Amino acid sequence: MSTEIRPGIVNEIVLTLAGDAPAAHKIHAVNALHATSAERRAAGEALAKAAVDTLIEAGALTPVSTPTVLDMTVQQVAALAAVWAVVSKWNVSLAPQRRLGDTMKVLPADHVAKINQALILGGFAHVDDDDDPPEDVSS
Repeated sequence: MSTEIRPGIVNEIVLTLAGDAPAAHKIHAVNALHATSAERRAAGEALAKAAVDTLIEAGALTPVSTPTVLDMTVQQVAALAAVWAVVSKWNVSLAPQRRLGDTMKVLPADHVAKINQALILGGFAHVDDDDDPPEDVSS
């Protein structure tokens, strides 16, 4: 399966799908182009982006930026510091790229509970109604 995208094919798919023809005719026309999966995906992404841009321009959607560490509250930063205080007690330098969730799978339950409480207090996780309240992490 080729991942190359032929010049102009994405625009041709987009124009075909954006036309006024009935959906069945559009699908038939796109199939007639013999577009690859990568080309159809690129066209879908182009149409989705155009739809989002149109909705933002119309005021129906508010643009959302990706939050950064500078967007965090002091409480969130403190929560992450509390998580690091627990995690750093273990030799995490052996796997510095390991995800926190994967790291928590190998930590003792009491340390996982402390991490969960910090994440909840920082707003990074929530307590289900059926869950017991988080343990005290002041120790």
